[in-house]
Amino acid sequence: MLIAKLVTASGIPAQTLFDTIGMTRAGLFSHARIPQRSITALWRAAEQLTGRRDIGLDVLDHFHIAALGPLAYELLAAATFREAANDFLRHATLISETWQFTLCERKGRARIVIATRDSQAEVSHHSYDAIIAAALRFTRDWLSGGNVTFDEIWFRHPDFGLATRYRERLGCRCRFGATEYALCFDAALLDTPMPAADHEVHGALDQRLQRQMERLDPFSARVERALREILRAGAKPRRAIVATRLGLGERTMLRRLSAESETFSKLSRRVREQLARESLAAGATLAQTAEQLGYADAASLNKALKRWTGGGARSLRHHKDH
Repeated sequence: MLIAKLVTASGIPAQTLFDTIGMTRAGLFSHARIPQRSITALWRAAEQLTGRRDIGLDVLDHFHIAALGPLAYELLAAATFREAANDFLRHATLISETWQFTLCERKGRARIVIATRDSQAEVSHHSYDAIIAAALRFTRDWLSGGNVTFDEIWFRHPDFGLATRYRERLGCRCRFGATEYALCFDAALLDTPMPAADHEVHGALDQRLQRQMERLDPFSARVERALREILRAGAKPRRAIVATRLGLGERTMLRRLSAESETFSKLSRRVREQLARESLAAGATLAQTAEQLGYADAASLNKALKRWTGGGARSLRHHKDH
């Protein structure tokens, strides 16, 4: 457990970390994947024990390529940074079902946006810091051999009075209080050749990971994909239409979602939010995006955006254009 390693590096026994949240190491690792609520509790305990709000950044010193498993080697074998980025976006759920990553390009700039699949999930800022630190370390030191670097990083959380430390640790500009977490860079870098590119190895690993995805793919993810396809086609994603696309009855679809503690309305809202962000990032107007997503008008979509992000479309565009 990486969080325990970070705490231990600060001179505090790992067992103290587990005791603080009232769980045993065996209890945590009895799951195939540690639940996000437990990870959040561990991060908060780590901050409490070390007195450091930026402890997530220490992942820079402790992250290892092996943490990504076979996915790491697929990325290394990619021909370009763009291909590696898209591979990661497609297969990221093999690492965690909590997170969603989106690659956006606009006006010669690109950014990899980091968000939770469920915007209501309880996730601390430490997790975002840790993911950003791991992405920076992997991209800079292993994937590209220093040929790809991020020139600005956006954080939704405040700087906690530590802006200088964040900037020095990450080696680039840092913007706090943004509307999203994102790694920003020159879009031209997407075409940078990867030094370890190997077409045959990449193809073999891609097939292996795709088979693994099919075995692990939760039913809710299939529903999400169907929703995206229907909305992108300009149709209304009614429950009966989605169920038919999946070859199921409507009641069966709802029952299988319930078994995964999901609901159709929650998934529909989540997909609309994701598509709205992508559409606006690509330069579509609010009216065009509203029409695509089935909203009555731009004002209705903007109200929804305010519920999701707290700032509406204008706030999103403000941060995208800077």
